[in-house]
Amino acid sequence: MKQMIFVCLFLLCFVLPIQAEEVKVFVLTYPVSNQRVLPNEPVFVPTTSEILIIATPGEYEPGSFVLNSKENLQQVEIEVSDLKSKEGEIIKSSSVDIKIVKCWYQDKGRGYIEKTPARGYSPIGYSGKKVLVPELLLNDDNLIKVDYEKGKNYIKIKTEKEEKYIDITPGNDVEEIEKQLPDGYNKWSGMTLVKDSEKLLPFELKENENKQVWLTIKIPEDQKAGIYEGNVGIKNKGKELVNIVMKINVLPFKLCSYYPISSIYCQGMSRDLKNFKKENEDLYTHGILEPYFHDTYVDKNFEEIKDDFGQRLKILQEIGLYKRGFYFFCGRTRHFIEPTSDNLNKLKENVKKIVDFGRSYGINDVYFYGIDEAREERLTAQRPVWEAIHEAGGKVFVAGYKGDNFSLMGDIQDLLVCAGYPSREEAEKWHAKGHKIVCYGNPQGGIEAPDTYRRNFGILLWQYNYDGAMTYCYHWEIQGFGPMWSDWCERKYKAHNMVYPTGDGVIDTLQWEGYREGIDDVRYLNVLIEEVKKAKDSQMVKKEAQKFLEELKKGDINRDIEDMDTLRLKIIDYIMKLKGKQ
Repeated sequence: MKQMIFVCLFLLCFVLPIQAEEVKVFVLTYPVSNQRVLPNEPVFVPTTSEILIIATPGEYEPGSFVLNSKENLQQVEIEVSDLKSKEGEIIKSSSVDIKIVKCWYQDKGRGYIEKTPARGYSPIGYSGKKVLVPELLLNDDNLIKVDYEKGKNYIKIKTEKEEKYIDITPGNDVEEIEKQLPDGYNKWSGMTLVKDSEKLLPFELKENENKQVWLTIKIPEDQKAGIYEGNVGIKNKGKELVNIVMKINVLPFKLCSYYPISSIYCQGMSRDLKNFKKENEDLYTHGILEPYFHDTYVDKNFEEIKDDFGQRLKILQEIGLYKRGFYFFCGRTRHFIEPTSDNLNKLKENVKKIVDFGRSYGINDVYFYGIDEAREERLTAQRPVWEAIHEAGGKVFVAGYKGDNFSLMGDIQDLLVCAGYPSREEAEKWHAKGHKIVCYGNPQGGIEAPDTYRRNFGILLWQYNYDGAMTYCYHWEIQGFGPMWSDWCERKYKAHNMVYPTGDGVIDTLQWEGYREGIDDVRYLNVLIEEVKKAKDSQMVKKEAQKFLEELKKGDINRDIEDMDTLRLKIIDYIMKLKGKQ
């Protein structure tokens, strides 16, 4: 009964805000949403009066609220109390991470729409139209300064000698942006000058301006089930302004496995091992188990990179990555080699060394990338190279298109990274050969639309029988500092950023949080599938749950489902009934 009461509370929306003498608080009912909260517009999104979160032990789950003040407040601080259950159990306040959601100017993207369509959708193309969007999750709200009158973004960079802001407004000339870097820093080393604070700093709340706050709670792995309650306190210069009640319903089960392949293209990962570890910890905590390092070790002899590769692979596995027995390796095949006997023999020798090395780490299948998005003769010309990889014990994967790759290379391509909206027919073809298919480019990374990523890289892929996700990309470092931070790349594409790299890690975004929620939706769904398998045939709820799953499998969430939080609650409700917890 307590579970159902909590679910009903969760579904309340359009509740009047909490209001103190100086500050209004709007708690967002659905934090992961394409509906944007902007500084100088009314809060039209569904709101409630308390932060209500449902999660399992070990899960990361978000909450969010918006602050609005009648007057300027200079030193606003947020404090979270421990959360306690009636049984005396505690979730410590340190389990809650708090960030400011930063609105800044980005390129709109060509063809952007708010509601995710049930068709191919990738508005990553550069439009030349600036829009104000919520995106960055910051500890230091002043890391980025935004001039609303001029429509400009400024980023804070810091050396040992100076601290200053430089103009990184979308559409600015890249060279002009990078000329603002201090002497001795170029478009690559300039990235190291950007650093967020390690913890949330006091921030300014301007008169009648919305400020969105993002909470991420990590439920401890061994946390006991129950409803936990605490407070989020808002203070200004030490004076308490308002308290928000926060309730966490910890469920009595853990999430199941991810989809078979949980990946994303990773480009320009840090060569500094400390930062490399931070980046990959962020990947792991967002549900990525097998990241693909797209530009690592291209055209290198394995002996040249063996020690570094082993050192990094050890770090990855200590974090929890690459423990499912396969690894994505760029290797020499990304750039086409002439299929002479000498070249193919050298390739096989190198592939065999990499495969044997991987097996020493428990990795039985090593996938080597072909020529990216090749078609027709450029695709078929790779056959001798791919055959050589197979002869040496490796497997082949590459990005391509529905119809093209299967008809020409489907017999020897082990995994298709398939562009665009998923296709049941395409998945069936690859599976009939014993091969795999994952999705990318629906959309590419970098669109400020968290609910779209949740949908398209979550349950939608289960509905279409895909083996997982590998969109492009984690962060877009290929063009350096200017395009990375100005949403600009040769006036062709928006920056493909799910996160933004800095000198000491990464800055997460709302779309990255949406990507994680999509993965977690699949993990909840897998719990339900397992519970249905275990349930006795005599259980009436088993038949109800089976019918629910059958109908969901045949559908399309972008066409059929209004919001993903309600769908997850239905899944949880069936799980709890099958477990006899209601």
